[in-house]
Amino acid sequence: MSEHGRLNVLKARLKQAQQELRTLKEKERRNSLRQARFGLGPRALHTSLAAYALSGYRSDVAGMLAKKLARRATGGEELDWSRVVEDLFLKMEDPVLQPILEPVKDEDVRSVQRACEFLAQDALVDWVCEQNLQPGVAPSSFDVACEYSQMSEQFLGLEEQWPQNAIVRRTTRRWVQKWARKWDVKRGKLEYQEDIPHGELMQKAPRISAESSLCQC
Repeated sequence: MSEHGRLNVLKARLKQAQQELRTLKEKERRNSLRQARFGLGPRALHTSLAAYALSGYRSDVAGMLAKKLARRATGGEELDWSRVVEDLFLKMEDPVLQPILEPVKDEDVRSVQRACEFLAQDALVDWVCEQNLQPGVAPSSFDVACEYSQMSEQFLGLEEQWPQNAIVRRTTRRWVQKWARKWDVKRGKLEYQEDIPHGELMQKAPRISAESSLCQC
């Protein structure tokens, strides 16, 4: 190989080494940022903080979302996620919070929409638990879907339409079944009783029965 050819090879290798070094530094920078944000990437962070703000600063709900997103990204260590969300929100500068509170870019709008969907589904869990406590038949899949439609309108400002034809009813039923599995929610008939056995109450309305136990302490 000529002297000129060897020089070109060395230049190419040097360029490749410089590119690899820049890539490594960028990975280290991203890992440092992710550690400072407890494993939350930029989109996950925006979605969690949006849920915190839109829920009326309910750190328990936003913390639950942040925990899910962090686990999906990094395996999610056990932390007090309610406290994590509060601390992250307080540390954020105004330029960072602005896209969360007033989204303009498509990616920011999507983050807020994901937060709203999570809040609506979380609120739906409470509604189903409350319905389970009522005597009579538990809410149907279509009842649950209609309630979610109203909650989506509340959080998103958009009403999800659930037409009443047979095909869409099957789609609705599949969505409700998937949602129930994801949130570990059960719907069932609860006969009227003066004193409901604690075990049955815990199975049909775990959130409400837990809250009742706390109130009695």
